[in-house]
Amino acid sequence: MLSLFRALPVGVIVCLGASSAALAVDYPEVEDNNSKAAANAVTLAAGDSVSGTTTGTGTASGLGSLDYFRVKTTAAALDVYRHRLTQTAGSATLAPSIRGLNQSGGVIGTADTSIQSGAGAPRFVQWYGFGKAEELYFRVAGGATTTAGYQYDLDTTTVEVIAGPTNLLPGTITISRAGHTNDTDFWVYSSNYVAGLGYGNDDPNTLTRGYFPGNYLLAVSSFNFANNQPAAAGETFTSGAVMDFPNVIVCSAATTNVNVAMRFTDSTGAQDVAATRVGMFDVVFISFTVLEPPVACCFGDGSCVDQPEQDCAAAGGVSGGFESVCSSNPCPAPEACCLADGSCSDVAPAFCAGIAQGIGSTCDPNPCPQPEACCFLDQSCADIAPAYCAGEGGVSRGAGTSCGTDGCPAAEACCFAAGGCADLSPLFCDGLSRGIGSTCETGAESCPPVGACCLPPNDVCLQVIEAACMNLGGTAQNGPCPVPSLVLTYTSNPNLPIPGDATVSDTITIAETGIIADVDVAIVIAHTWVSDLNIRVAHNATTVQLWRHRCVGDANLDVTMDDEGEPLVCAPEISGTITPDSAAPGHFLSAFDGMDVNGAWVLTVTDLAILDSGTLISWSVIATLQESCAVRGACCLEGGLCLFSLLSDCTSLGGSFVGGDCSSTAGVRGYESTPNAVIPDSPVGAFPTVDVINVPENYGIADVDVELDIDHTYLGDLDIRLSHNATSLYLWQDACPGRVNMVATADDEAGAVVCGTPTLGSYAPSTAGGGPLNAFDGQNANGEWTLAIDDDAPLDTGVLLRWKLLITPLAIDCTAPAPCIDVFTGDANCDGSVNNFDIDYFVAAIVDGLTDATPPDVPPAASEGYLGLGGNEECWAVRRCWGDVNCDGVFNNFDIDAFVGCIVNFPTPGEPCLNCPPQACCIGSTCVELPYAHCHLSLGVPQGVATCADAACP
Repeated sequence: MLSLFRALPVGVIVCLGASSAALAVDYPEVEDNNSKAAANAVTLAAGDSVSGTTTGTGTASGLGSLDYFRVKTTAAALDVYRHRLTQTAGSATLAPSIRGLNQSGGVIGTADTSIQSGAGAPRFVQWYGFGKAEELYFRVAGGATTTAGYQYDLDTTTVEVIAGPTNLLPGTITISRAGHTNDTDFWVYSSNYVAGLGYGNDDPNTLTRGYFPGNYLLAVSSFNFANNQPAAAGETFTSGAVMDFPNVIVCSAATTNVNVAMRFTDSTGAQDVAATRVGMFDVVFISFTVLEPPVACCFGDGSCVDQPEQDCAAAGGVSGGFESVCSSNPCPAPEACCLADGSCSDVAPAFCAGIAQGIGSTCDPNPCPQPEACCFLDQSCADIAPAYCAGEGGVSRGAGTSCGTDGCPAAEACCFAAGGCADLSPLFCDGLSRGIGSTCETGAESCPPVGACCLPPNDVCLQVIEAACMNLGGTAQNGPCPVPSLVLTYTSNPNLPIPGDATVSDTITIAETGIIADVDVAIVIAHTWVSDLNIRVAHNATTVQLWRHRCVGDANLDVTMDDEGEPLVCAPEISGTITPDSAAPGHFLSAFDGMDVNGAWVLTVTDLAILDSGTLISWSVIATLQESCAVRGACCLEGGLCLFSLLSDCTSLGGSFVGGDCSSTAGVRGYESTPNAVIPDSPVGAFPTVDVINVPENYGIADVDVELDIDHTYLGDLDIRLSHNATSLYLWQDACPGRVNMVATADDEAGAVVCGTPTLGSYAPSTAGGGPLNAFDGQNANGEWTLAIDDDAPLDTGVLLRWKLLITPLAIDCTAPAPCIDVFTGDANCDGSVNNFDIDYFVAAIVDGLTDATPPDVPPAASEGYLGLGGNEECWAVRRCWGDVNCDGVFNNFDIDAFVGCIVNFPTPGEPCLNCPPQACCIGSTCVELPYAHCHLSLGVPQGVATCADAACP
């Protein structure tokens, strides 16, 4: 939260105090320092000084040249500081000045310009900063009589801020003079002392701008007020000099005791703040606060009052939420509220200290359930209403029961749904209770094993015992859940303009189904003032606010909103993984957890100010789905093509499901259309020219390129968009103005577009206003691909002659995985022979390398003992292949006897232990004859028969 400004009476200045003489440092000039480029760079603390001698205003080297210093003040705590360099030695006719840059028509130039000429007796120059180690150029000019050496000492004081309005409403606010006609120059700063872009005024002494809730600082002076900002929009005087560096404020007016009272006018009226420029060169600072907008504040009796959220909370009310108003009263009416003791009161649900009974309910007659015996995990008992019993983790004994007469059952052995055993009351056993008198010490060994349980309707998989699976309405399966959580990314590249004071939205439609375990939202927005923005994402009936009025003065967003992200850190270019809306209450993406990912996701961006605008370049929904019984993996199709699909989909397409990921690439496939379609002039975003290519095959996409053959007399008029499934992106957006015709290929791997007449060759679409084609990578190529063209300017038209999709399919080696190829059972050192030299390696692996029932094998890295014998990581990684000598798919102590038997009668060199011959293994619907361990490592199911001819894979 931004810090508040201190507010004290005008004119009070707190002196920081100069350093003692022993600690003060003098920085004598070093010639040549006769220009800004040659200025002596010095960092001054209070009490330090600069010194030298000059007898002229020349720029040639020597005593008669100008003396320039690039002065930096030492950093300090953020506050408002006045810095003053006062002449303490040298001729009174020396001419000190603060330098800056010229400006013409609101455009800052490069010419060295005087901002403030020293005045007073002794002479001094003066500026203001915020403790940010500000810099400026200070110059000393002399004459024929200024032969004595000069010295200027730095004095720094803290400036107190005048208390301005604290109750301004957000929206349009006008700042102007109050009751006088004195020339006033002023600029608005954020509470972290950043100058608002375009939030300043010289003439006509009034400024109307939009403001968000927060604390602000107004810096006020007379002609000429200068910082490093160009003249703002609406200025009538656009040639005032400016400073070279940020965070510095300088005024050149030497007049004293000038009335600079200011008026703040919001939608409720005007408020005046008295202020006086007391000394020459003074700048006055006034704080003001823009409140959060009023919200509908709801009370227990159903009444509503519009007031700020903080006032609502202080009054004991409940906010109706951002932008809510009482004119459309959102406050729920009172309803019956039931308490634990069975009593009832009529009150709005948010004010119910018990359990609300629903719209229309009343306490006459009393609808509240009466207390009954409630048993808790520690076997204690309480007489409370059943809903309270459940809310406190208890189990009710039923209507009419009481602790005095019914009590709670004693503990007995409970086999947990997810495995394990504990002595619990059967009321709290979520799995299978073993009966009265049983204990885990005597009954745990009889607990059934945990296995996969598929739950309708989305095939969510849980690891539970069979009894718990049946209670949940699921289907018990052997073995573990087949696949880990699946992360899917859905991207839109709309390049959608975000005008000031407007709302835009974009939709991603997700065709897949699956229950959300976690969701993140990635956003790329180009915008010159991101604190103008309010960003929300909606799915089904749920809306989550991702960004609201953050980072005043900063530009551009390239962020991923993630509940588990880092806190927001404002910067000129904001990036990284951050929590949504600084994780404000009610704005967590976990609101979507448990929903089906299927359907429309809508991103809405509102720009609440008029000066700045931007573009929604792209955004993505990144959904992690819950574990599923529906196995996804690599599916081999005819011709070696690969589609990452469900096993059932693979079977329906006539493919062979081999699991794992599609990898490597296959030959490019081309799909061409020659529509000869007219491209007429049209409004922005109309896209009247549309052509579709249908890809009949099913396969995964490794890469997409697009050939374009277009006749058009002005390519800069064109927006060209490609869409497939839920993904849509620009290939071209107003690129190559003034150029005629194109025969070009959009290719992510190409270079920048080379405009010509015609424009030829390959180009990366990102260099022509488009987005990367890799947004389609990994998708199924099957279905419609739509090319749409918009000519958004008059006069020139053209024809879409031809276009062609060039798709590189994902491919895979459609043979069974080969983790155990060339690995002999019993060959623990992987030297190609099973013999006595394998014993030590086998023992070292038994000590530190046992495996679980299913991959991946842990620990993944080889033990020190194994490596110390001369073993290597590659051999360790396949220890299940050579260590599973008893053929149960696991490497553990039960393999020792079988290994010893093999070593006693070790096989012929180049042959394995003979315990585990190949057998039929079902990998998806494919049958392959593999050793037992090899089948397990391939995520297959051994069939217990020697050949695939005798197996029946699903």
